[in-house]
Amino acid sequence: MVVPTMSHILFEALDSNPIDLDGILSADRQEVQRYLRAQDVTFISKLHRAFGAESSLERAAMCRLLRRSLEAESDIETLMDCHFEMWLVRSLEIGANRDIGVRSDAMDETSAWERKQAFRCIARIFDVCPRLFGAALTKSLIAVASQREDRLRALAVELLRNVLLSNPQLVAECDGTKLLFDAVVDPSLAFLAEPLMLSLLSVLNRSESRLSLRPFHDVQSLLAPFTDIDF
Repeated sequence: MVVPTMSHILFEALDSNPIDLDGILSADRQEVQRYLRAQDVTFISKLHRAFGAESSLERAAMCRLLRRSLEAESDIETLMDCHFEMWLVRSLEIGANRDIGVRSDAMDETSAWERKQAFRCIARIFDVCPRLFGAALTKSLIAVASQREDRLRALAVELLRNVLLSNPQLVAECDGTKLLFDAVVDPSLAFLAEPLMLSLLSVLNRSESRLSLRPFHDVQSLLAPFTDIDF
């Protein structure tokens, strides 16, 4: 009797229609890394096809599979070269409307799990290699952080704060600095007010990063409670 290797199990799981969730969730991390680092065309093509599945559960499993394989800058470079970040953006935003407010059915629960897995993968990209964290991911975080009732809003604001410290120009170019200034005085984000304020002051205090912001325009949101009678 021939025992299938891990690579055969992984490929068979990806080839199944729908994909074999048990096979994907139990996939060997090092095996996935090996194929990604070799930029195996067949494997990458199968990943893209799986990410395009209609099922939220399948897409969530793919986000988890990808996240667990990211350990080095070269892994992030491969991910970006193969444009997997676009699938992560899609998974993070595709269920946003259903995740706002009260969820009432199983479909909304699976959509929430997909968004959570996508966010965790995006956060992993930043943790491993902030240098390659690009505009597409930053704009997606801003979109989520802009929705007051989004359940991932606080996490998105916190990650965006870290992106600001790493690359102020990127956040400014994506029009995210005003959102962070506004978040400082948002009562629903009071627990983030101090780290947000310290981060913004740190950026404003450095001459090389200060030019990325618009102090006169953005700081108005902080002064509004004291100067704007209509606030």
